[in-house]
Amino acid sequence: IGTVATVLEGEDRVEIGYRLLEECWGNGYGHAIAALALTVAKHEYPARTIFGRCDLRNTASLSVAIRLGGRRLPDEDGHAVWEW
Repeated sequence: IGTVATVLEGEDRVEIGYRLLEECWGNGYGHAIAALALTVAKHEYPARTIFGRCDLRNTASLSVAIRLGGRRLPDEDGHAVWEW
């Protein structure tokens, strides 16, 4: 149903995914699912930094990411990047 968290090999970071959000956006589930993914990633990888990346053209994912808080890093490769 989508990526919850991915440990990037060779790096001390975990990346959460937004793949599922487009399916849930119109139903109002997107934020709850992203918040759950972030919570799970923090619980499973407490010593690692959690990152989220979403396409700058994906307004649903951008809206959800903004609502999750965290710190927005400089955009890279057409993606917005957040750190928690």
